[in-house]
Amino acid sequence: IGIVLLLLAVHWLIVVSGPGHGISVGLVVKLSIGVLFLVIGNVLTQVRPNYTFGIRFPWTLASDVVWRKTHRLGGPLFVVSGLLFVAFSPVPGIVSAVVPIGSLIASVVITAAYSYRLFEKEKQQ
Repeated sequence: IGIVLLLLAVHWLIVVSGPGHGISVGLVVKLSIGVLFLVIGNVLTQVRPNYTFGIRFPWTLASDVVWRKTHRLGGPLFVVSGLLFVAFSPVPGIVSAVVPIGSLIASVVITAAYSYRLFEKEKQQ
């Protein structure tokens, strides 16, 4: 729902800014993406195991304990990525994209490695 609302807002923003109202579409899109990651990060910590929403690696779906611990780490990491999107939105140049996207990639890699390590540890026990 959040992604659909974001795309709808971006669509209307582009329509409104077309006649030359001076709205910075790039700034609003970056801020919106940041807010979306803030919301997703906050919701992730409370998501129960399911096949629709969450960090759905095969090993997180295989264990409730791994699912819970993965989302307790992934949620705050996504919040940090969202904050970086918001903070770097007004910064001009390539830095406004590299830092937030880099943090998002790092969040995904860290979360995936952590959850796989938990799964392997649980499997050995």
